[in-house]
Amino acid sequence: MERKRLVTSLFFVLVHAVFFGTAEECVLTRPCVCETKSGTVVDLNSLPSSIFNAVAPTGFKFYFSPCKPLKQPNCNAAFPGVDLAVCQEVPQSGGPSQYYNAGETKTLTFSGSLPTLSITYTASSGGRKSIVALNCSSEVPSLTAGDESPVLTYNFVLKQSATCPKSVEESSGLSTGSILVIIFFVLFIVYWVGGFLFMKFVRRAEGLEVIPNYEFWKEIPLLIRDGVTFTLRGCKGESTYEKI
Repeated sequence: MERKRLVTSLFFVLVHAVFFGTAEECVLTRPCVCETKSGTVVDLNSLPSSIFNAVAPTGFKFYFSPCKPLKQPNCNAAFPGVDLAVCQEVPQSGGPSQYYNAGETKTLTFSGSLPTLSITYTASSGGRKSIVALNCSSEVPSLTAGDESPVLTYNFVLKQSATCPKSVEESSGLSTGSILVIIFFVLFIVYWVGGFLFMKFVRRAEGLEVIPNYEFWKEIPLLIRDGVTFTLRGCKGESTYEKI
């Protein structure tokens, strides 16, 4: 019985390690970007600049702009000078809709751990808050509004490929190798162009002498030949003794 209990406990430990052991906290490093200690990045700046719309079960309509201030005429008119991220429209029977600040761009925070991550926006007045769960998906970008829970806290699910975690290299667009190659070619061009100009106009060199370090480059083919010959001999030097 005791052995069975031990085996069961070990099984649940392994399951927890597999499914929850990879969870990593993603810390805000710059606007709309969070990064884990292992170098995984979630960058929401690549989200479409268009506004996401969603209608909640209560009938309230929401306008959402993840990283850039929301541009919606009625919302902007209701809150001039405020960089809204989430705006709530409440229809009124027999009259114009009312608009509420449901979160501001500057208040964005990340919460949870990868792969379960959400972003939160808070209004500077009125006590409203919006929590957006990030769903890594290759489907058509969409925003789904959920229930209001607790009161004045609005819950959403955002499906978009831009919410998928990436490595630092993928997020920046250039890998470390690409950056090194670019640096190499820049230095290569500077070496040859700068060296040519120096030899030509400072040293007053003519002909092949304008090539920077000409004597070195002239020896390169001979050095390559010697290296190949040495390798083909099995890395043994040429014998200077004749066989008797």
